[in-house]
Amino acid sequence: MGYRNIDPQSFLPGAAYSQIRLRPEYYYRKEQGGKFKFRFRGRFNLPNLGRRVSLVAGADEDSGFDDSVDDSADEGVVGLQFYGKETSKWNTSLTLGLKFNDFAFFLGPRVRYQDNVGEKGSYRFTQTVRYQTNNYWQFNTRLDLNRLISERFYFRQTFDGRWRGKRSEDEGYRTRVSSFLTQRLTLISGLQYEFSTIFHTRPDTHVDRYVVALRYRKQTDLRWLYYEISPQVSWDEEYDYTFNPGSRGYRRIPLVSI
Repeated sequence: MGYRNIDPQSFLPGAAYSQIRLRPEYYYRKEQGGKFKFRFRGRFNLPNLGRRVSLVAGADEDSGFDDSVDDSADEGVVGLQFYGKETSKWNTSLTLGLKFNDFAFFLGPRVRYQDNVGEKGSYRFTQTVRYQTNNYWQFNTRLDLNRLISERFYFRQTFDGRWRGKRSEDEGYRTRVSSFLTQRLTLISGLQYEFSTIFHTRPDTHVDRYVVALRYRKQTDLRWLYYEISPQVSWDEEYDYTFNPGSRGYRRIPLVSI
């Protein structure tokens, strides 16, 4: 198992493909208690279209920002994703669909540019814009800086920003700055160390949350089934930045991947 399975964000496909994923997850934090979530995500490559159109259904992953902060990625959608011509650096797509939580149609492009820096470095910039028929706009901007340190260690620095029209008065421009160090233990297991800072610009610029997390991820003997356990600690403005330990664990089941 390479870094693609230990750190899924290191690999983001740029063409239509088929995959069904089931993700039962239990999340616990001292201040909030426990929570169980079950996430379904399906993507189906439509035949005879040269891998340029996918039918998507289930969790709205393109709307997510931070699973532990809000559940926007759990809101159900169904739609079509159209892919433009792909090059080694550029990838574009346009998604049209229906979001059930707001019961509104949405439309939006996504542009991704990536390139290598030397033999061991790379970067990836992603810009997503979405408009919904209930007069709601959302802008997501993400920059990933990647560095292969050795055969066993991989580093990623991420800058992730989001502006949501319907919440702009409460949170303004929300930003997450994260550092990830991924360590491959064996061919089927690995560790990931994370430090993240999340802050708002409204009603004033302030840090909303600090997070330190350790993730253990392993692929089972069934190649389509793997699990993750992640103890973590956070300091939240909501709880006066008190020490807030917690953990999360899930099994991710990609039943089909074509």
